[in-house]
Amino acid sequence: MIVHDEGLRTTYLPVHASVRRGQTVKRGQIIGVVEGTTAHCAASCLHWGLIDETRYLDALLLIALGQVRLLPRWPDPPGPP
Repeated sequence: MIVHDEGLRTTYLPVHASVRRGQTVKRGQIIGVVEGTTAHCAASCLHWGLIDETRYLDALLLIALGQVRLLPRWPDPPGPP
């Protein structure tokens, strides 16, 4: 977790950290490496979170890409007969 000056916190999972707790990090500094695959990802994936004092927020707000919309998972269409 990184605590930002504005009081926001960002989380990065699953990451093997290359920085230590309490260390100051700078913009663009490498903080670790994404660890191997998880049960729900076919390849390595990063879960990026944004938290204020009491709740999770949309992490895309930090890069001004708009609101996250979760879509239902549709069944695969039937294959050819």
